[in-house]
Amino acid sequence: MIEKDLEKALEIVTERTGVTRKEILNKGRVPRIAIARQVVCWLMRHRGWDYTSIGKLMGMYHGTVIHACRKVNLSIEVDKSFKRVW
Repeated sequence: MIEKDLEKALEIVTERTGVTRKEILNKGRVPRIAIARQVVCWLMRHRGWDYTSIGKLMGMYHGTVIHACRKVNLSIEVDKSFKRVW
């Protein structure tokens, strides 16, 4: 079930950002890719998955997933254009 949610999150993010699935799942730190990866984590969290499970699936530490979710939440609060996209 978590894999299905990941696929849906990846589909949504790739459609809206133009970042490929492969780029999101790699370790690249280019800002547009990192933000897309953070949004995937945030979407997974909103589907009810815990930080550890998301981290294992994405190849990240759970602390990195926590940071990603917090960063997306903050971006939604302060950036109107970001909020419109997500």
